[in-house]
Amino acid sequence: MKKLLMGLGVASSLAACGPFYCVARGARVKTPTGPRPIEDLEVGDEIVVADPATGMTAVSRLEAIIKSTRECGTLRFSGRALSVTSDHPLYDPQARGFFPAGDWLLGLRTHLFEITDSGAVVVPVENFDAFTRIDDVFDLTVAHEWHTFIAEGVLVHNKQPPEVTCTTPTGQTVRSYSPGPACSCADGGIGQWDCDSAGSASCERCTAPDGGSSDGGSADGGP
Repeated sequence: MKKLLMGLGVASSLAACGPFYCVARGARVKTPTGPRPIEDLEVGDEIVVADPATGMTAVSRLEAIIKSTRECGTLRFSGRALSVTSDHPLYDPQARGFFPAGDWLLGLRTHLFEITDSGAVVVPVENFDAFTRIDDVFDLTVAHEWHTFIAEGVLVHNKQPPEVTCTTPTGQTVRSYSPGPACSCADGGIGQWDCDSAGSASCERCTAPDGGSSDGGSADGGP
């Protein structure tokens, strides 16, 4: 187990994480009506997501839930505990990025990003167990571009759906999770083309809730 965690501990980005990262049974996930055990959530339920850059929160819905059984380690902080698989991405507020939980379970990272009702707070990890148990674990996929959720009060990454490729009305190729070509928003602002789960291109990241037509931006999002 230690060898596995060591391998994950040197990973420097989310891309290095395995495809089956999970949060263990019992973890309370923040929802608009209060925290709920992750095992009680269902597809379509509303949960709270957060922007790692600002700590701003929003409400989103669960698109998918996958259950498995895996080895878990436990992090303890602020009187709480979070049990996760060693490859689950957690947010490091000092490095400003998502990294596998194995980094914290080896003591290589020491702080987490707590999302409270009054804002975001950096909290230290008080102690940890690299292996605590084998348990039911859950992958969540949320319908929001931040692809995050809040477990035991701290910011974690969700399970992203497979990458989707789509084409804009002007024939430009767009891939989900990558910067898309620029597009004109309904309010006259500039957004970016993105792919929805059905494989259709839509103008997103606008200042208005609905998008407009392409302004002929380049495939890398430039003018």
